[in-house]
This record gives sequence, structure tokens and C-alpha cells, in this order.
Amino acid sequence: MYCSRKRENGMETAGTAKTVVSAAKKQYPKGLFTVLALLPVLLFQSALPVRCTAADPSFLSEREREIIVRAVAAECPDASYGVQVGLAGVILRRLESGRYGNDAACVVYAAGFLHCTESGRIAGSLPEDALVQAEHAVETALRGGDPTDGALYFATPENHMTPPTRITYREGGYIFGKR
Repeated sequence: MYCSRKRENGMETAGTAKTVVSAAKKQYPKGLFTVLALLPVLLFQSALPVRCTAADPSFLSEREREIIVRAVAAECPDASYGVQVGLAGVILRRLESGRYGNDAACVVYAAGFLHCTESGRIAGSLPEDALVQAEHAVETALRGGDPTDGALYFATPENHMTPPTRITYREGGYIFGKR
């Protein structure tokens, strides 16, 4: 999956001036004046870091948001709202950290993370009411709602993931925690 963002140390940049200029040269090979005129603006914009946080929902594209909603709806469709918010928060924190991938698809489809990706349930038809509740849960997580105390790990009886070292939240068969 193509990611238009570059994340380094939890920061996001629009791209380097070199890549922006080379793209402009390809698009405007005879428009050197245009490239030179825009260079100060491009350099300034590319040097400005934009913090990618769950508190800033604009860092997610619509496609990434859809992937997270489908993951929550498919992984825990019958779970409580708190569990769904917790799972959305785990996905967002993993995305923010950059250690688990640089886009939602990388995080959600990581081997062994969610059972719904391995079983194919995420790609199948999901009930509309489950999708609506998952959408609300993702929105709550994006606004900072977190019953899991910052968990990065999520385990269920289905995914057989090794339980985290420090359990921060447990409800039903769902376990959230940190290592």
C-alpha cells in the first residue's frame, strides 16, 4: 500500500524539498521559474513537522479510518462498546508509534495481531449495526477515549496472542495490556 506520509520518530513530514522539486520538474520540465518561485514555500512546508496523534483525527485518511472501523467491527462485533473503543485505541497507538507500520493497513494486517484478518472476516460482509457502532468507537478513540490505560496489545481467545506482561484492562475474553 502506498503511503504519502513519511513518519520519523512519531513525526510526520510532507516530504523533502528534493522530492517535491523533482516532482515539480517532471510535471513542469520547462517551468524552472515556477519551481524556483515555489522553492522557499516548499522548503518551509516540508520542514514543518506535523504531530500524528490520536488527538488529531486529521492524520487518518478516509481509507485508513475505514480499515480501522472494519477491523473493530470484524474483530469484536458482539463485544461491549468499551472493548471496541479499546481496540480502536490500540490500533491508533500502534499507528502513532510507527513501530508496527506506517499506515492503518500495515498495523491491522500485521501477522498475528487480529484474528479477523487471518480468517478473512474483515473483508467479508459485516452487519450494518456492527459497522455503525465500530465507527462510533473509532471516533471516541480518536477523541482520546481509552479504557485501556494506553495499551498496545490486544488478546482474545481467538487470536491466541501471548498475553501482555502488564494487563491494563480486561473484559470478557478480551485482554489489553503493555509489555
